[in-house]
Amino acid sequence: MRAARNVRAHVAVATISRNMGDKQLLLPGAIVIAGIFIGMGLYFGLRASAGASTPASAPLPAASSASVEESVFESPPPKRAQAPAEAANPSPVGPGVSPEVQDRVTKDAVKALERERKRVVKECWRPSAAASAEPASGTFRVRVGFGADGTLQSYSVADAEDTRRKDVADCLRALKLDITVAPPGTFVATQLALKLP
Repeated sequence: MRAARNVRAHVAVATISRNMGDKQLLLPGAIVIAGIFIGMGLYFGLRASAGASTPASAPLPAASSASVEESVFESPPPKRAQAPAEAANPSPVGPGVSPEVQDRVTKDAVKALERERKRVVKECWRPSAAASAEPASGTFRVRVGFGADGTLQSYSVADAEDTRRKDVADCLRALKLDITVAPPGTFVATQLALKLP
């Protein structure tokens, strides 16, 4: 009887061990199967969305004022000598903005930026020049956007072509400039070249 009990206990332990062994394989198996399904979903999902995207050779739609802001820095700065602050590749005219309004806003922005020149040189250029004399000058692309009322709505500064004056570009980004233009009646963005000192 004792032997029968031992045999039953041994069979029960073997059965439990075998069942636990099966359960131990269920979790990794489920993870592998889930990974396969996720991979297939990503593959077919991305494959379908790649076919829906616009081909690189397709013509681009007309620029809107939102896309004007994004595309301004795509063109390289002009290589000719520039006045201290002048228009550098004015942004394309968006819908509702006449070329005359764009030109007027660009000229007003150049004048407003020139009024800030003394402060910019004092707060940004001089500390950098004191740390390192080279390069002796730098040209920074300043992109500005004005609201319908002529107030500054967006402002960004690209690093100079000579990256040794990155600290000046960082200072220009942090500087709160007082730049306004005559109200254009709609959002207008333009890009200016600021040559320092």
